[in-house]
Amino acid sequence: MEIQISIEKEKINRTAKLFIPRSELSRVYLHIASAEILNRSNFYLRRHRYKDEASGPDPNKPCRLKNDSQKIPIARHIEIMQQQNLIPQISPDNTENGENFHSLPTMLAVPISDLVANLIRPSFHKDGLGNFRTFFFKDEPVSQRSYWCICYLNNKHDNSKKLEIRKLNFDGKNDTVSDCNNKTDLIESGLEWAAGIVPLVIDNKPLNAHEIAVHDYDLRQILGRDSTGDIQYIYEGWYNEWESRIQKVIADFTKQNKSFESFYHSILCLDSDKNVYIYQLEGALPELAQKLVQEGIQYAGLLDSGGSCAIYDAWLKCYLNHGWYYREPRGSILLFELDNSERIPLSDFYRNFQKQETNK
Repeated sequence: MEIQISIEKEKINRTAKLFIPRSELSRVYLHIASAEILNRSNFYLRRHRYKDEASGPDPNKPCRLKNDSQKIPIARHIEIMQQQNLIPQISPDNTENGENFHSLPTMLAVPISDLVANLIRPSFHKDGLGNFRTFFFKDEPVSQRSYWCICYLNNKHDNSKKLEIRKLNFDGKNDTVSDCNNKTDLIESGLEWAAGIVPLVIDNKPLNAHEIAVHDYDLRQILGRDSTGDIQYIYEGWYNEWESRIQKVIADFTKQNKSFESFYHSILCLDSDKNVYIYQLEGALPELAQKLVQEGIQYAGLLDSGGSCAIYDAWLKCYLNHGWYYREPRGSILLFELDNSERIPLSDFYRNFQKQETNK
């Protein structure tokens, strides 16, 4: 595992690049807070106006129902997963020179908050997300389209574990997902979970602005916060005219030589050997897609943008990187477990941890 952090005087945000070789990756977990409340509800950041509404939300001021569940910090996500025995616990190690040590596998978390904030980001977990395995919102036309998703496969037949980016079909009625190309139920291939992304690079091909935008409900990430009129025009066509209106607006942008918006983004990437990269950097999505291909990336998808971007170390219990206006409570995370362990001295830190766990 290798992480690079670049801090430039002229820029507010740090640039981070996390590299995890496939050979070092033990497991990858998906965790969604309050999935039982959110799943198939209307508790997302609604940016479009319903047809029977006289007025609707502004793209920059989306609305959410008041009784929505609370998001939680990454540290709390990890605590919950440990309490539910979903991930490894701190365990005794050995004693050297009179000092006691405990160990914990290296685990790094990144938010994937748009799963519970925006449409066009359904997800799946074989063990369930609330009362269902498939997770989506009521406004999501899940049966009418296909979705690019990060997939974690744990094939017990050949003991292979890997991340892939695939195009999936979600079946809300039967609570299943299948590969869009061969129609097979991926659970038979060892699928543990799948999470919707905004695709940027597919099979070494950088996607253009139109190809990216049709998968991104928060169109500000491409058109910008000042493009309220264009974005509202697109939202008025939700869902049947979604793609055609995006195509028209993108064509107008190109004709007028307008620049696409530059945001701080968190992007998950895979190379041809299925090694994992997390890039967190500033840029316009179509330009970043081209840059990633030049760096040898075969598949890439947007996880989060702006104040949702971060890298968190579960052993250090601190952030290695985050956006400059980072908001700590997050709705969902990916947790990467490596096959090496960190040795923790039995210090006041661990004694306090034990006391907290005992009091819960």
